[in-house]
Amino acid sequence: MVHTRDKLLLVLVSMVIMSAGRTRAQDPWRSRERLHNAHHLGSGSTNGGMAQHRSMEVHGKIMSILKVYAQDNWPQYLPTINSVNGTKCHDALETFHNSPDLYSAQMVDSWGKFPDGIATRSPAVFGIYSGCLAAQNKTFNIKGRYCLIIKKRNTTIPPPEETFEDPIPRIGMIGIIPPYSNIQYGTCMPDACTEQQLQSSLSDVSDKVISVHCNKDSVTLDGLDISFIVFCSVFLVLMLSGAAVDYYIEIKKDEKLKEGPLRFLLPFSVTTNLKKVFAINTKPNPVVISCLNGMRVMSMCWVVMGHQYAKLFSMKLYDRTLISQKISGVLFQIIGNADISVDSFFFLSGLLVAYGVLREMKKTGKLNIIMFYVHRIIRLTPPIAMCVWFYSSVNRHLVSGPQAYGAEYLAETCRKNGWKDITYLTNAHWDNY
Repeated sequence: MVHTRDKLLLVLVSMVIMSAGRTRAQDPWRSRERLHNAHHLGSGSTNGGMAQHRSMEVHGKIMSILKVYAQDNWPQYLPTINSVNGTKCHDALETFHNSPDLYSAQMVDSWGKFPDGIATRSPAVFGIYSGCLAAQNKTFNIKGRYCLIIKKRNTTIPPPEETFEDPIPRIGMIGIIPPYSNIQYGTCMPDACTEQQLQSSLSDVSDKVISVHCNKDSVTLDGLDISFIVFCSVFLVLMLSGAAVDYYIEIKKDEKLKEGPLRFLLPFSVTTNLKKVFAINTKPNPVVISCLNGMRVMSMCWVVMGHQYAKLFSMKLYDRTLISQKISGVLFQIIGNADISVDSFFFLSGLLVAYGVLREMKKTGKLNIIMFYVHRIIRLTPPIAMCVWFYSSVNRHLVSGPQAYGAEYLAETCRKNGWKDITYLTNAHWDNY
């Protein structure tokens, strides 16, 4: 599919070729010096001069179009100059407006421009993130700052039709693939301007602005981030120390060393634990239900594949008009019903718990219910706590680009409600999560 921008460039090239011999007024954003030199090439390089001249003509037209687009749509992408009077942002915007160079053009070219995605009901045009960061004015020491703007739609969602012939409205109703999601588009502004200045200016122009998310120049670590990094660093040191002790005992061939103080480091040994994880015992064991391993593998593949599609839908990087065609296939029902794939893990977990309880009762004739729950909590809490800790802290620093705001939102949610996961209260209370 050819984008609107590509079509426009093709039309421009055709116009320039047909009107190469005409004279026209110089545009403020054109490279005058290079265009002037193209007119005075020697007679021995006429063809090359014509080609370069035409290239400069296209360059001038593109610069002119970008300038006009910036002037017409300024309030939708940048803070208005009057809203930031007396600030560094004001000076940077003045430089941006008055600079007919590549820096200004590259910033405008990095904007997410409509109507891409409108017809396909995927109103998210993220622009060019890397192009925005690369835009800089070395004379005034100004760089580009990428921001994602989220606005409300003007349309309201119609009530879904309860028909099996048209499943799309029902899909939108349950929130998997919302047919009328908010509008998202990227912008690029001088780094002297802040996220708050942009949001304030946009809110003055329109009441549809939901939020603005800008990339950060530097990473600021708080107490939760530092504590997670310190904990992981200590754990990594223990793992490497355990591996070193394991290797030392192996080359010394002295088993007595395992009985000394070094034995406290051996449980952290990377080499020993990896051997246990990847060890395959081919001997039949009447206690082990071997068929469950295959169920685990198939369930994991199902869960991972379902989450990949769910993430793709949430990123809005697809043509939603194709959904009705894709979901009609039989094989796609594997993805369409992936929400129940986790139930297989619930089944396996319940089966193994019941199996273990029956074995224990057969062996001892009783069940210590208190120790049963203590054992379960000890096994499950550490990995759950680590996941909550990770997503609440450093995860948001590992993500950049248009989708970075999702990691920020996840961190805020985990910080607010993560205690419910660690204490298992999510099983009984999940409102406003």
